[in-house]
Amino acid sequence: MELQALRNDASAFKKSAERSLERRPLSNKQFESFLVPAVVNLAFSIELYLKFLLAKKGITKKTHELLYLFDDLDPIVKQEIIKLTGYDEEKFELLLCKHTKAYNKWRYFYERNEDIIANIEFLKKLADCVESIVNRPMNDTELDKCLNDCWDTVRLNFRFLTLGHFFGVLSRRLGLSRISPDFVDVHVGSAIFRLSGKIIREYLQDVYSRPEQKDTFSYLTLIYSVRGIMMGVTEGMKNEQLKKLVEQDIFKGDKMKLISFEAVTKFMRNVLSHNYRDQISLVDEDYARQKKWWFDNMHSNTVEFKYDYSDQNSVIYNPEYTSVRIDVVIDWNSLAPGMLYGDVVDTFQNFMMAEFCYNVFGTLYRKRNP
Repeated sequence: MELQALRNDASAFKKSAERSLERRPLSNKQFESFLVPAVVNLAFSIELYLKFLLAKKGITKKTHELLYLFDDLDPIVKQEIIKLTGYDEEKFELLLCKHTKAYNKWRYFYERNEDIIANIEFLKKLADCVESIVNRPMNDTELDKCLNDCWDTVRLNFRFLTLGHFFGVLSRRLGLSRISPDFVDVHVGSAIFRLSGKIIREYLQDVYSRPEQKDTFSYLTLIYSVRGIMMGVTEGMKNEQLKKLVEQDIFKGDKMKLISFEAVTKFMRNVLSHNYRDQISLVDEDYARQKKWWFDNMHSNTVEFKYDYSDQNSVIYNPEYTSVRIDVVIDWNSLAPGMLYGDVVDTFQNFMMAEFCYNVFGTLYRKRNP
């Protein structure tokens, strides 16, 4: 779910409601306003704002009923909304119950077979209060927690990637194929779990019989660690303040660079999260919505994310990288179900993107935690 789009839509419906309620003078010295569209738009705006707050916590709800959405909010947020409206808890809950289906009832106002009433004052107050919470700047404590969570996820998975491939190389050089264990004991407290010696032997034989080809362990290490990194980054970048921090501190205010980086990480996350086979192939749902969003908003067929570590103006400048750089290009029109993921983002660029995320969020973390 695109959080920014969700918030923008909620704001637009709220403004539409406010304009519908404006009293416009008529030629006969009377005034007109539009109650039905005002109620529909206010109810839908509240719904979208509530869904925004839930989506930030990873909760997706497919309902128009305000009461069900409100009940799933964090208890602290619920109490804050009630307090901001100025109603006591009992009165608030009574009014919310009465308006929980306002969107559906008033949208089909012309079909009514019973009288329906809306408390415009309540809906306006609720919309204002939820909007103020959604748009409230995050304090430093909340931002630091979001950054720390993202950094912990990225760091853990990048260490897994690094150590996993190190042990993969080590297993080749030390001639471990000569080891033929029947089992390997793993001590977990006072308990013992036994790893299959047969699987270990088969893997080592596979490594040494095809030294120039990828082996299962190295392949899975790359896929699982890159997936974990991209999931951490995608979740972290849902936070607008953290996203702004990346834009300003890493990309020097280059918004297009930020949008491209976010698009690539999201694409990688989507594909790797839905696919675990030895040959990862694309399926339509991995990229269809993202492709449509890119066409509609960027008016382009291609995402290009390039980053040069050897640029001395970079805050993550690395003089060792004089001839290599991140260079990921996603041509939406060329994507098709069944196409191999590696033909879109090759192994080297997977490594580079993983390391870039590690450097970006490590840099931001150290800057805020000197």
